[in-house]
This record gives sequence, C-alpha cells and structure tokens, in this order.
Amino acid sequence: MSECGEIIASGSLDRNILKCIAVTPEHQGHGVAAGIITELRKEAHSRGIGHLVLFTLPKNRRFFENYFFFPVAETPEVLFMENKPDGIEQYFSEAAHNPASGKIGSVVIGRAPFTCRQHLLIESASRRCDFLYVFVVSDKNDACSSGESLIAARTFASCIPNAGVYETGDYLIPCSSFPTYFIKDKSEVPAIKARLDSAVFAGRFAPILNISTLFMFSEPFPEVPAAYIRELAAGLRAGGIEIAEIPGGCHAAAFI
Repeated sequence: MSECGEIIASGSLDRNILKCIAVTPEHQGHGVAAGIITELRKEAHSRGIGHLVLFTLPKNRRFFENYFFFPVAETPEVLFMENKPDGIEQYFSEAAHNPASGKIGSVVIGRAPFTCRQHLLIESASRRCDFLYVFVVSDKNDACSSGESLIAARTFASCIPNAGVYETGDYLIPCSSFPTYFIKDKSEVPAIKARLDSAVFAGRFAPILNISTLFMFSEPFPEVPAAYIRELAAGLRAGGIEIAEIPGGCHAAAFI
C-alpha cells in the first residue's frame, strides 16, 4: 500500500500463510493494517483458501487478535496463529481416530522417500503401544513428495492393526515453509523452530489425541541440526511427552 508514491504498509500471502504485514509508525492506528488484512483475506478467498495461518512475534498477539486470529502455540520467540478459534480441534475431529484408553504413541515422518527406516520405526513403535499415530508432515512446497510419503505410509500401515496414518495439516510444517523474516539471527532458526514444533505437539496434538509418547530412532540424521534435536527433545519432555528411542537407525526427520 502506498501514499503519494511512498510505501506505508505491506503484506503478502504465501499459499495460506500471511507474511510481512507491516505499517509505518506514522500510519499506525488509522485502519491501514485492517485494509491490508482484509485484502489478503479476499485474495485467499478468491484462491479457495479458507484456513489462514501466520507466524509473528509474541508482542503482536493483541494486534492480530483484533483481526480475529487465534493462538495455536507460543514460544518466547514465535507466536503461531490461525483464523479459526478451534481450527486444530476441528481438524483432528475430522481427520484422526481418537482411542479412548491405553498407551497412545506417535511417530513423525518428515520427508520422502518412504524407506525401510520408516518401516522399521513404525513397526517397532507399534509393538510398544496400544495405538500408534503415524504423522506425515504436510509439505505444500512439495505436495507431490509429501503425497507420495502419505500414500506409502498408509499402504505400509494398513497391515498394522493398531496404527493410523494422518497428515499434520497446517500445524507441523517443514522448515521450507516456516517464515523467518522476523528472526534477526538466522543461526537460531533450527532451535526456534524446534521449540515451536514441540509446543504445538506437546501443547495441542498430545492433549487432543491422548498421545503420551513420541518414538524416535536413537541416532540422528546427519543433516538434522543438533540444535533442533536438542531443543525438540527438551520441549517435548517439558510438555510431558515421553521420548522413546528405538535402536538401530536414525531419527525420523521429524518436523524438519
């Protein structure tokens, strides 16, 4: 948005993610931001997008709440919001089976191709719980790849009676979709992303689906930053999630 050739506000829509919403200080409080967000909502509607999300600094919470965005999860560095007050509950009520009792475990498959390592992880984890959620991270940057992983995981898990395969939707996304423009020190991104992922998983996924355990291989993938694994494990444990390590392989790429 400009005035007399000068840019006074900005905003963008990356698939269903609102990004880079900003208003110059002298124009704040005059409804400019409302106009930007309204136009982005209209554009999303024209593309058939109903579910909108955004990532911002925690200090901006009240600002976006005024425009009917609701918190999904928050860390000291990042606030994750969506345009539905009960979006995540609605998503899982429609997408996932919710066992009433027993030990409920989970694994997260983050990247294609679906390999024998993922086979081993799912099979081993399913033996150690009463029901196993197999989550496939939805990657809108590579819908073909994530779609192939989902089909392969469902095909393999179809012979495991106590396992179900589900997409993570807009709630756990790969690093390629995670906006970092508001994070000054880019070297901190893996740790920040891990803290947010653990807050979403432990704070929202687990209570909704009664998950108590996340299964991982005991050896990390070389390409997964150590800071990510360290912060993810710490956040999950702090949120009451048991991390059960399975020997003989590598961590699923998990939320990366």
